[in-house]
Amino acid sequence: MEHLLGYLKVAKLGSEKIVLRPTLARGMDYYTGSIFEMIIPESGLGSIGGGGRYDNLTARFGLKDVSGVGFSFGFERIFDWLVTHDKFPKKIESTTQVLFVPLSREAESFALASGEKCRNRGIFSQVQSSDLSLKNALRYANKKKIPWVVLIGEEEIKEGLISVKNMKNKTQKKIDLEQFFSFF
Repeated sequence: MEHLLGYLKVAKLGSEKIVLRPTLARGMDYYTGSIFEMIIPESGLGSIGGGGRYDNLTARFGLKDVSGVGFSFGFERIFDWLVTHDKFPKKIESTTQVLFVPLSREAESFALASGEKCRNRGIFSQVQSSDLSLKNALRYANKKKIPWVVLIGEEEIKEGLISVKNMKNKTQKKIDLEQFFSFF
């Protein structure tokens, strides 16, 4: 466990927030290794989630010799804490700012990578399946009040560009993804 905590520290994964408690016990009928609980310090709520390692639990469902680690959250406790501490947004209109629409199966990887780049910059984005028609994708974007739709087809991939559609004024142009980031 000291090795593990040391790795967490080196990787800067919040080791200062992890506490080792060798006396913690939970689910002794199926956990076979490490167990863990998540808490909100000084909240008085107790555990808001927990889990651990289990060997052969999946054998009960017909899948033998499979080990795993699992956990779950206590929705009610988390909800109570969010309400008590006024952490819910006052108004939610649309969380998605950009809808990526790949126009073919081949374009899906490019769309997924572009969506990830947006999310890494704090731009809420969603990637539609190429199975959905363009008409239905645009209808969906309008319904959800998504301001930007990015269309990606074979031509865009070849050129290394994206076709950006402004859903408010219905204009569309091809630009570089880096240029698109400046819209936010």
